[in-house]
Amino acid sequence: LPTSGPVRTQSRRPQAQGPGEAAIAPNPPPQGASPDLVLQGFMLAMATYQPGYQAARQFLTEAARAGWDPGGGVHVYADGHDPRVVGGQGVVEAPLVGRLDPYGAYHASPGVLRHDFGLVREGGEWRISNPPPGLLLSRYLFTTGYTHTDVVFLDDSLTVLVPDTRYLPRGNRVADAAIRALLAGPSDWLRPAVVSAFPEGVRLVQPVVSQGTITIALDGLGEVSPQRATQIAAQLAGTLRQLPEVTGFVVTSAGVPLALPGAPTGEAVPMSVADRFDPVTRLTSQLFGFAEGRLGRVDAAAGTLRTVDGDLGVQQWDPASLAVSSDGAEAAVVQGDVLLRGPVDTAGVAPVPLPPGMTGLLRPQFTTGGALWCVSAAGRVVRVVGGTVTEVPAPALSPYRVVAFRIAPDGQRLAVVADVDGRRRVGLVRVERVAGDATPPAVQLTGWRTIPLTRDGTLVDGILDVGWTSSSTLAVLASSGQVERSVLELDMDAVLVREIAHAERWGTSRIVTSPRTGASARTVVLAQDGTLWQYVDAFRWARLADGLSVVAYPG
Repeated sequence: LPTSGPVRTQSRRPQAQGPGEAAIAPNPPPQGASPDLVLQGFMLAMATYQPGYQAARQFLTEAARAGWDPGGGVHVYADGHDPRVVGGQGVVEAPLVGRLDPYGAYHASPGVLRHDFGLVREGGEWRISNPPPGLLLSRYLFTTGYTHTDVVFLDDSLTVLVPDTRYLPRGNRVADAAIRALLAGPSDWLRPAVVSAFPEGVRLVQPVVSQGTITIALDGLGEVSPQRATQIAAQLAGTLRQLPEVTGFVVTSAGVPLALPGAPTGEAVPMSVADRFDPVTRLTSQLFGFAEGRLGRVDAAAGTLRTVDGDLGVQQWDPASLAVSSDGAEAAVVQGDVLLRGPVDTAGVAPVPLPPGMTGLLRPQFTTGGALWCVSAAGRVVRVVGGTVTEVPAPALSPYRVVAFRIAPDGQRLAVVADVDGRRRVGLVRVERVAGDATPPAVQLTGWRTIPLTRDGTLVDGILDVGWTSSSTLAVLASSGQVERSVLELDMDAVLVREIAHAERWGTSRIVTSPRTGASARTVVLAQDGTLWQYVDAFRWARLADGLSVVAYPG
C-alpha cells in the first residue's frame, strides 16, 4: 500500500460495501501473466459480484467465456487449500464445506472438491478453459464477499415473521437479490413450516437499487385485500430493515402503486410496519431466578434477587430448571420428574399432568404465543396450550438422546442439543402443522438438520447448551479438544462463528439468552458456584448476582 503521494478522488467506486467494509476491485489479467497469476486473479474476481462477472470472464478462453454460468450457485471449500499450478495445470483439491443455491440458501455438503481449471494458451496468453459450474470460493472469500441476510415468511397463522437465512453478494444489489429470494419462496428445509403472503408467480420486473426509498415493481400480484397487503408489507419490511441503506419502500403492481398500511398510496412504507409481526418485541427483559429455593426477579443494579409474591416465591422449592412466560406473569419449574406451573405474583402452583413414563425432563420453555413446551431426554415432547396437554409427535428427535432445546421466537423452529451417532451435536428441527381440525392445531417435530459447527477446521462435538440471540442466530456453550468450554455465537448454518467467552473458570453447563432484534442479545451464564455473569461485549462479562441455582429470561 502506498504511504506517500497525492490524494486522489474517485467519483464511482466498485461495488459499494456496507459501512466500514473494504471492496475488492478485480483487475483484468496483465499482459504476459503467469499461470499462477491468472489462476489467482480468477479466484479473486469470482469473489466480487459484478453483473455477468465480466472481470472474471477476462481470465477465460473465448469459448469458456461464452459458456460459463456464474449464476449456477456457489461452492465453498476449506481455507488453506489454494489452487496451484502443477505440471502446467491449475488445480484445486480441498475439503468441500458447503454450497449456495441460486437464491442464496446455504447447504452444508461435506466432501472433497477437485477441479482442473484447464490452463491453456490462447493468443499467446495463459487462459482458463474449464471454469467451475457456478462460483468456487474459499471459506474466507465467501465470508468476506457475502453477507448474511434473512428473507422472512409467516407462520401458519399469518401473524408472526419467520426468518429464512440467505447469503447474498455484498454490494449495491443486496436489496434486489433479497426481494427476488423472497418472491421465490422459502428454502426446501423451512417450506413445510411457513407460508408466504405473495401468491405464486409474482415476479420483480425491474432491478431494485439499494438506496433510500426503493421502488419494488411487481407483476402477477393480482387483487390484494387490506389484510393481505398488511402481510405483504410486513414480509418486505422484515426483510429490508436489515439493510441500513434502505429507509422505506413503495410497491407497484402492474405499474399501479399498491396501497399498503403505514403510508398513503404511492408514498414510502416505513420499516416499522414489521414490528407488530415481530415476536421478539413481545419479550420482556426481566431476568428471573431461584435463590435458596425461592423465585425472584434479578435486580442487576443491586446485584440481588427480589422474591416474587406468588407461591413460587413464598414457599421453598428444589428446582432443576425454570421457564417464564413472555409477559413475565407465569412460571414453570421442573422438580424431579414433575413439571409445576403457576402464576408469578399470585397464589396457585399445580403439577402439569404429563404422559405416563415421561421422565428425564429438560428445561421447559414458554413460546411467545403462550404455549408451554416440555421435552424429555428420550425425545418425548409435550405442549400445553391453556389447560390442554398434548403429546407432540417428534420423529426428528426419536433417534437421539436430547440434552437441551430452545424454541425460536417465532415458534416454528427448535434448536436442539442431542447425542447423534455417539457425538454431541446441535441441530434444528421444524414445528410442522398436521392437517386436521384440532384445536389448538396439531403439530409435529420434523426435519432434523445438524448445524456443522467447526472451530479451526475441527468439528465441535462437545455441545452443552444452546440459546437464541435473535430470530436467526444462536449462542452455544461448547467444549472440544481445541476449545475448552467456550461460548460461541453463530448463525443457523455456522457460516459465521465467533467466540465470546472462555468459560472454563465458571464450570457451567448452561447458557441463558433473551433474543433481540437489531441489538445485542441478553446472554447470561450461571457459574457452578451460583454466580451470574452477563455478556457485555468482546469477552467482557459483568457480574450480576450471587447465590442463584437456576435462571431464566421470559419466553
